[in-house]
Amino acid sequence: KMAVCCAKAISALIQKLKRGNGLTLPGYIARIIDPDILPTLAGMVRKKIIVTTGTNGKTTTNSILCHMLKADGRSVLMNETGANMMNGIVSAFVLATDRHGVLNVDYACIEVDEAASVHILPLLKPHCILLTNIFRDQLDRFGEVDITFNKLKTAVTSVPDTKLIINCDDVLSYTLAVESKN
Repeated sequence: KMAVCCAKAISALIQKLKRGNGLTLPGYIARIIDPDILPTLAGMVRKKIIVTTGTNGKTTTNSILCHMLKADGRSVLMNETGANMMNGIVSAFVLATDRHGVLNVDYACIEVDEAASVHILPLLKPHCILLTNIFRDQLDRFGEVDITFNKLKTAVTSVPDTKLIINCDDVLSYTLAVESKN
């Protein structure tokens, strides 16, 4: 509870001082106070955690899914600002809690950066992963496409009970699905 209170206070302070949106640093602070905060909060999601990852289309795909669930009357947590690295995802969970530090949602629709997925998926243990595609992108950050493929393969195989939903028109996504057996 202390991690949640401190993170929420930091977020409010950042916004009050107009120093940003306060959606990344709170996750960093919460993780320092409680390194297990993400799996703890993820465990409070009543129904399913759905992760969207891939090179292109994560934000749009995740938003469509979230809006569909909300239109069906479900309560949904989403990292809607696109903060898809560890601290942004932790912040999304923390900031969605009530004043007692309890997360009261049916679903969590979480966009996850493909490189960060290696560290995030084992903590979230999602029910399913929507993989948009695997293309050459951000070569300065990832290098060649095989590096991205291998990171995603490591991430997906770290959660063997998670169902992988792929874009079957993308050969690399199809290959990942066959090799990972998810």
